[in-house]
Amino acid sequence: YTSLSNYLTQKLGRLVVLETVKSDKQITLDAYIRMDLVYTSGIMGSQLVKAGWKPVVGRSEDIQSVVLMKKDVNIKNPKDLKNYNIVAAKGATVSYAAIYSFLDDNIYTAKDILDENTSANFKIESIKQNQLVDLLKNNMVDGIVIRETLANRLMKDSPDKYKIVYKPKVMPGHVVYASP
Repeated sequence: YTSLSNYLTQKLGRLVVLETVKSDKQITLDAYIRMDLVYTSGIMGSQLVKAGWKPVVGRSEDIQSVVLMKKDVNIKNPKDLKNYNIVAAKGATVSYAAIYSFLDDNIYTAKDILDENTSANFKIESIKQNQLVDLLKNNMVDGIVIRETLANRLMKDSPDKYKIVYKPKVMPGHVVYASP
């Protein structure tokens, strides 16, 4: 990111240091302490806006998450998801979108999602998207929460293996926010 940092330093007339972190939540927490500009999800950014931060520019595409399962799974109603082991990545925007929709559609309760000791089949793991796919491919879980673009690619590569069984609400893409 050195080229971008140098470009921004020149255009803004002040030193710009770019930092990368692993989660939108961490970016947002760090923003309150020592940041002038942050690039984070709309969900986390909404908290910054409440604190006076201004959205500057955003992605042109929204983020659509999906629950991808093996093709032989029989889901007739979204509430049927409770009967299957589904995993989402901790801190991922697609996971937040799914959680919001799961709650809104009364598929899971807040206790199901927040309580690690619950008997609910939905789990949030510290895992990467490619590791989620491996869990599904190796039959270690029944379903995964991933971006629709990745799900479509997997279904195109293996049309008789996977299907999208649930589409949570669309989330706004990431936005650059400026400190007040």
